[in-house]
This record gives sequence, structure tokens and C-alpha cells, in this order.
Amino acid sequence: MIQKLWLSRSGWDNDLEKALQDEWQNYRSSLTELEKIKITRWFSYTSTACKMELHGFCDASIKAYAAVVHLVVTNKSGSRQISLVAAKSKVAPIKTISLPRLELSGAALLAKLTRPMICVLKIMNWSEVRAWTDSQIVLAWLQGHPSKWTTVVANRTAEIHHLLGKNIWRHVPSKQNPADCASRGVLPLELPNLDLWWRGPEWLSIPEQFWPNRATCESTDEEVRKSATCNSTLTNDHLDNNILGLQNRLSTFTKLIRVTSYVRRFMSVIKKVKHGGSFITATEFNASVFTWIRIVQGHHFAHEIFQLQKRKVINGNSSLSKLGNFLDENGILRMTGRLYHSELNYNERFPIILPDKSPFVRLLLEKVHRETLHGGAQLMLNVLNRNYWIIGARNQIRQVIHKCITCYKERAAVQTQ
Repeated sequence: MIQKLWLSRSGWDNDLEKALQDEWQNYRSSLTELEKIKITRWFSYTSTACKMELHGFCDASIKAYAAVVHLVVTNKSGSRQISLVAAKSKVAPIKTISLPRLELSGAALLAKLTRPMICVLKIMNWSEVRAWTDSQIVLAWLQGHPSKWTTVVANRTAEIHHLLGKNIWRHVPSKQNPADCASRGVLPLELPNLDLWWRGPEWLSIPEQFWPNRATCESTDEEVRKSATCNSTLTNDHLDNNILGLQNRLSTFTKLIRVTSYVRRFMSVIKKVKHGGSFITATEFNASVFTWIRIVQGHHFAHEIFQLQKRKVINGNSSLSKLGNFLDENGILRMTGRLYHSELNYNERFPIILPDKSPFVRLLLEKVHRETLHGGAQLMLNVLNRNYWIIGARNQIRQVIHKCITCYKERAAVQTQ
């Protein structure tokens, strides 16, 4: 009834529909029948009991999911006394959820409800605890490892395994499940005489060999986690959108290149290509640096690289149009100029072009700043120009120096008397 009122979306000052008004009045008038219900608060198991058993039942419907726990006390004479210990129900979410997931939520609710009772009643033997559900899919989920299922199912099954384990779960027919009364709802007029709710199914009062047979849990394909396929080609097209975020998650340039080197080594293992020993070699390190340069250039200079591949020249309003540039044999964008005829090494004559405001460039500048022992802007620029040509390099270098904590402390004015 409460769920219907909520779903009607009626305001506090709005009148309800006639059908809802009549249903609410009937429900309200029947609440007086609850005064006739008397619940025993004492379980006589201390003196004459020789065995105690906890039986938990769970069920779910499109309206709600519920759990109920019964205590079965076997006396020395062999008679079995059944008592309702606790019960709990929750309204099903407004968002549509599959019935198996609701059944699993009911099982998780039962696990949370039963675990404290095991400690309070000091039941040390798990063979005296039983959990019952009428869902074969839930039983199949509980018998499998949580990693096999999707995230929602895996989280709930892992929680149930932690609280109760997976070996105490059994199947009960729906008509003999006491939790069905709470999940589907009963009127207060029917509740006092509902023996299934108060005493549980009839077979609880007889020996275990006459209980429902433990149904075999067949495997299910529902909610199976899909295995992710790994693409072993390290190219801009496949990694541009995924690997760029790695620049912001790693704190130093060296760590970024080392992580990339291990990724490349993993891919070489997939391709069955031999690699070096356990340590990263200089060749692997340099190859990872060039990989990142291609990724960064492909992200920031995609249009310019396309023009160089097609027309051999960059046109338009690009910041690179005034620079002499070309693509080397490795597909890296380099700058050329008056140093072409000098006797400097290849990287100094044709430095690699890098963009400004890139996390990769920021990590590179911080690395050079530390290697130059927190050198100034001119020293850092001279070191960088041996291999790279960074657009707007001076502004980026000043920002790195300004944010350096060590340099900030050294620049602090000494107090005088």
C-alpha cells in the first residue's frame, strides 16, 4: 500500500484517487486486528534443550523482498519447538530490477539478519544453521565464485559468503517458503492465523531426512561477467583516449615511462617476442619515450601530421606553419632550420616538436628541473633544446619553477633585525 501511495506521486495537499482512498481506508481499518497478535519473547532452550537450529528463509517479488528466521529447539524427549525469532522486509526499488537480483537482495538481507543471531545464541556448529531460498538462479550464483559474475551480483554474493558461507544454502518450494508472506504481503486480518509465518513449514517439526531434497544447482549464464579482450597493438588510434589519462595519474616522468615500458613488455609477451631480463633496459626506456611522444603529437598535432603525410607541407593558421618541420622514419614530428648543416648530433639539429600545456611536457620539465639541480629558466631551456623544441617553453618553465617547493624555500627572504 505504501508503495502505491509513493508511486502515485501525489503531493501532501492533493486528494488521492478514489480507488487509492478506498484501499487506504480498508487497510487502515484492518490495522486494529494487529492488537490480537501476541508474540512470545522467551525461547526455552537453556535447561531442557539438547539441540538448537536456525532456519532462515528469503524471498522476493516485484513489490518487496524479505527474510525471516525461525529457531527450532529439540528437547531431550525429541519434541521440536519452533519459534519466530526475527523478520525483516524492504520495499523493492522504484527502478526496475530483475527478479533474480531482487531474490539475491533478499538472500543478502537474510545473511545480515542471521549472522548476529548465531553469535547471540552461541551456535558454534554451522551444521545447525540452514538458509533457504526458492530461487535456483540465486543458488547457482552462491555456488560460483564472485569474480565470475557482474559487479552487482559479485558484491552481494561476496557479502553473503563472508557472513554465512555458501554450503548452508538449500532450495525450498515457493509454497512452503514463509518469507513469501512478507514479500507479497498479507492483510492484518489474515496474519494472526497464518501458521506458515509463525511456525514455518510443516516439515520443520520432523527429522531432517524428511526435509525437501537439496536441489542440484545447475550453472547459469545470467549475470556472467564478460571477459575483456586485450588489443596488443600500441598505436595512437587504440590508445589515444585511454592512455592519455595516465599522464595525470603518475607523479613523475620516470614513473610514467617505466609503467609504459612494463605495458609494452606485457604486449611483447602476448606476441611471444623475447625481451630483456627482469629490469627495464635503456632500449625499452627510450622506446617508451618515443611511444609517448607519438601519442602526444598525435593528440595535439593531428591536423598538421595529416598535412605532412599528404602534402609534405603545413598550411593554414597552425603554430607550426612558420617552422621548418618534417616526419622522420619513426613518424615523429621534428623541426629543421639553420642548424641543418652544423656538426651537432641528430637530435640537436632536428629537435622533436612538443606542444605546450600538456601533462607529458609538464612531467618532462619537472624532470629536467630536478636534473639541473633546480636550475633557472635559461639553463633548463638550453638542456631541453638538445632534444626538444617546446612551443612556448619559457612560460611553461617559469610555471614549473614557480611551483617548485624547494625553489620557493630558497627564494624566501631572510629576516633581519
